Amino acid sequence: MRKINYHIKYLTKPRTLWVLIVTCILGNLQAQDPQFSQYYSTPLYTNPGLTGAQPNISFGVNYRKQSLNLPVPRETGQFSAIIPIYESGSESRHLGGVGGTVFQEKAGGDGLLTTTGIMASAAYNINLKFDGSEVVQVGIQGGWIQKSVDLSKLTFGSQYNRFLGFDPSISPNLTGIGEQTSYPVINAGVMYYFNPHRSYVLYTGSAFGGFSVSNINGPNDSFLDDPNIKSALPMLFRAHGGVEFYLSSKLRWSPQILALYQNTQLQFNVGTYFSYDVKNSAAFDGKFFEVILGLWYRWKDSGIISVGVNAPTYTIGFSYDLNVNDFNAIGSGTGGTFEVSLSFKILKDDGIRNFSTPLI
Repeated sequence: MRKINYHIKYLTKPRTLWVLIVTCILGNLQAQDPQFSQYYSTPLYTNPGLTGAQPNISFGVNYRKQSLNLPVPRETGQFSAIIPIYESGSESRHLGGVGGTVFQEKAGGDGLLTTTGIMASAAYNINLKFDGSEVVQVGIQGGWIQKSVDLSKLTFGSQYNRFLGFDPSISPNLTGIGEQTSYPVINAGVMYYFNPHRSYVLYTGSAFGGFSVSNINGPNDSFLDDPNIKSALPMLFRAHGGVEFYLSSKLRWSPQILALYQNTQLQFNVGTYFSYDVKNSAAFDGKFFEVILGLWYRWKDSGIISVGVNAPTYTIGFSYDLNVNDFNAIGSGTGGTFEVSLSFKILKDDGIRNFSTPLI
């Protein structure tokens, strides 16, 4: 009993209590880096190597709202742009690309916790075969991330009066705690493509695989003013890949997988896409209009269904995540998550198609 009383007394000390609160905040931010179910619609966030995959000038916007049943759902948005780079000459060769992305995530009531980032990427394409049927893309990314917590929206034990209860006129001791921290980040990634332009005259399918590492520099994201207390952001590893086949002249099938590892936590996404061309056949003449259906499972977390349309100059996607807990106890879980994506392309020439990556 004496030991228990000692710990309670120790935890009520303002300085110690604040350290524990901020540590919990940091732990939440680190363990749940912003992520998207439609992760290929956020290529620069998924893998810097994807900067070299897009053959057209492209722009993308995503919005995600998570845990809809909670009074303070988590919201994430991002905007990205990619500009491909070609070698001038009699036959243009896709050398790679450059791009940039900005994103923001808000968690907690009225944006209690906010994470904002801006990133720049570049990738170089290496043709393993003269006909371009095998390509490796190597990408690098750098940027700046800012995290902030609005301490004025929190209440603390020191603000409670034993007779009147909570007293907002009592100011908590905030010594040594900052409301904002910012740091540089360095990421890198590599992609491999087989039959990237979906030429099914010579090949029966196409395939791709990628690997990326985020937070290579191990940035310090601590909110504490004490320079001796550091919180190194752990590296985030992503491995992803898939294949694509034509089941008929109009129907494509593409099973995929994504694995993430960060701070001893492992996550798997497995699923598939079906794309049906309602306007044209498999002949890539730039007049296609595809309807897309995706079915995914995030291991021990949620089932995901996505729908969308894909045309030569734009792609629209919508997805909904239903948490596993909500399958088992409807009404008692955190609620689902919806996500929307929109991308536009400025075509280099008629008939050019995306590399064989999922569209939404």
